[in-house]
Amino acid sequence: MYRKLLAAIVLMATMLFVGWSWGQIDGGQPPGAAPQPKATDAPARPGLPIALVNIPRVFEQHVEFKRQIAQLKSEVEELKRQLAVRQAEIETVQKTCQG
Repeated sequence: MYRKLLAAIVLMATMLFVGWSWGQIDGGQPPGAAPQPKATDAPARPGLPIALVNIPRVFEQHVEFKRQIAQLKSEVEELKRQLAVRQAEIETVQKTCQG
């Protein structure tokens, strides 16, 4: 589950770095880079064919991801119930030891 998310983050970071280093993204210059020419100095290059991906929408529509999330939510609820029982047991033992 986390591998796919990590892969998506690495892919986006790579696309941003490549776009930035090629001068397609305006946000400053990388350290040590020569000053970029002004827009009036040279004709504009065509943009990179990069698509924007709506990650939340992809996860909402992904059946396997939804199944895994539902399974994790049920496990969390069960663990919460077990924790509440254990806490009640501990409080009971503490009260009997103090009293």
